[in-house]
Amino acid sequence: MKSLKLLEKDLLKLYINIHIKNLFNEKELLLNINKSSFLETEDFEIIENILLKKIIAIKQKEKFLKSRYKIVSKEIKKLKILQAKSLKQKLQQEDIAYPIKNGKIKSGSYVFKITKPTKIKCPISGIVKVIGYKENNISIIIENENCTVYLKNLDDIKVNVGDYVNTNEIIGSINKPKKFKISINCKN
Repeated sequence: MKSLKLLEKDLLKLYINIHIKNLFNEKELLLNINKSSFLETEDFEIIENILLKKIIAIKQKEKFLKSRYKIVSKEIKKLKILQAKSLKQKLQQEDIAYPIKNGKIKSGSYVFKITKPTKIKCPISGIVKVIGYKENNISIIIENENCTVYLKNLDDIKVNVGDYVNTNEIIGSINKPKKFKISINCKN
């Protein structure tokens, strides 16, 4: 009879052929067993029990890994949702600059009463899409991928249609007392 090490080696080869390579062909199995000189039915039962235990252990690991995968997938989805919410909050607070003085302003419509000459700053970074001229009033529309800003009742402007403007960049001025209107619409 072969030594224990050689039997273990033969058993491992047999296991690899059966489980890993999916060679669960009876003829192949009998050939491998015959080559290993396993002739007694007790040996077959021992091999069968060992293989069944290994297959059961592998299936248990697969179940465990599948359950862990589901848990991890759910956690990843939760994190993506949290990241999206955080990004939305950042976009809503997207450094919308106060157009008249330093500070930030939220999305919405505002009317400011201007009493002295005032420089107007761009509340967002974006592209000047439209400039409208009416009697002593200039209107500007600035857009970026998240927000649109409407500025109304300017006296002078320093930008042209198609210009890219940065947040807090001076884009115009109001020279005489009047109401200055601004509307900021950001996607939620």
